[in-house]
Amino acid sequence: MYDIVIIGAGPAGISAGIYAVSRGRKTLIVEKRAVGGLIGNVSTVTHYAGIIEGKHVYVVGGADGAVKEALYLANYAKLVTIIHFEETLGCIAQFRDKVAQTPNIKLRFGSRLHAVHGVEQVETLEISDEKTGRIEMISDPGCGIFVYAGTTPNTELYTQLRLHNGFIPVNENQETEIAGVYAAGDICKKQVRQVATAVSDGTIAAIQAAM
Repeated sequence: MYDIVIIGAGPAGISAGIYAVSRGRKTLIVEKRAVGGLIGNVSTVTHYAGIIEGKHVYVVGGADGAVKEALYLANYAKLVTIIHFEETLGCIAQFRDKVAQTPNIKLRFGSRLHAVHGVEQVETLEISDEKTGRIEMISDPGCGIFVYAGTTPNTELYTQLRLHNGFIPVNENQETEIAGVYAAGDICKKQVRQVATAVSDGTIAAIQAAM
């Protein structure tokens, strides 16, 4: 038997587990895939405390979430390239205007990220042209790649919870509408989805659950 069961071993889940154990609770973390969650698929985390910024960053996607991420990264990266398969950004006008006013954001339309090569860091990436199928090899050692396309919140397990556009609403304590059930990280309805905020969510949820 466990005092606290955590579903998911992403940044929020791991943080929650650490704080739950530190408060003397017998804790189980359940993870279907590898520890790290979606962030494990990102080659370089350039938007988390302790990471050296000032490099080239590629953001894959053209919807609100991707463009918002690009605008944030532009504050730290030397150059941010948005790779989008359509010919225009699919975000709100406010974000498009901000992109146009940000000199270190480059738009690459009609393109897809085809492949990434490297061992301990990204060395080269391949970008395919949607119209011609031509693949361009780009050498950019040490760059960061943030894929913000084609992901949906993994909430199909939680059929008893009311969802908002696929995300779980929580209060300031990360508690759902069901007492004793908490949600943390990108699965929640929230404005900012970053590693830092996921870790914060997990910390708050664990402390509240351990009380």
